[in-house]
Amino acid sequence: MVKKRWTWPQQLFGALVMVLLLFALDIFLRPLGLTTRSIVRAGYAILVAGIIYHALNTLKVRRQKFKQTSFIVTMMIIVSVTLILLFFIMGIPYQISQVFGSPTIISDTLMALSAAIFEEFICRGLLFSVFEELCKNAKLQMTLSAIFSAVAFGLLHFVNLIGGQGIEATLQQATYAFCLGVLFAAVRVATNTLTWVVLIHFLIDWQSGISVSPASSSSPWVGIVVIFGTVLAVATLYLIAMDLNLNRHPLSKRRWQ
Repeated sequence: MVKKRWTWPQQLFGALVMVLLLFALDIFLRPLGLTTRSIVRAGYAILVAGIIYHALNTLKVRRQKFKQTSFIVTMMIIVSVTLILLFFIMGIPYQISQVFGSPTIISDTLMALSAAIFEEFICRGLLFSVFEELCKNAKLQMTLSAIFSAVAFGLLHFVNLIGGQGIEATLQQATYAFCLGVLFAAVRVATNTLTWVVLIHFLIDWQSGISVSPASSSSPWVGIVVIFGTVLAVATLYLIAMDLNLNRHPLSKRRWQ
């Protein structure tokens, strides 16, 4: 791990404060126009990203490269293929094409970007770091850190109930957000940065009308369980492989400190 400027209690408290401030900001911005709201929200997300970068001292999970095994390389390829297939299953290319014909393209883009930056720096940044420290003596340190931070990511989506989103739709959103959270953590570990995770998150959220009505409708549970259950299994297997590799090569692990 990389030495952090903030201790894990400071990181946890900071994450809580920044999330609460976002909720307060959203309430304050509600009477304003779409473009103004999206610009202010994007500015806040960038500010939060800067604070978190300072707190963590880096965007990296590790300073040094570690020994790759054929199984880890294979799992990285499987994770990549899973992510590409997920993009097409979710209709992301079509969704993005619709944005360019939207009258709210500027506010939609800024809103999606602010959500991606804020949520990734909070969940895969601060909270992942917090759980890494809390799980530092566990054999599956990164796997547990990914799962716990993904749980927090899923729970964050229950705030959409306040905006009038239905209970079933919110439960489904929290469920696939948890699965995606583990996948995003796997991508962060594999790429050793938050940059790619923010980009992927942005592309998933970038859709026409998201700044007008971010609420989701419910879908059949079978499809959600099958698709995102597979995503969760693939990402978890990759993270477990990484942890087992670190356990077998303690010298590599010490070079991270």
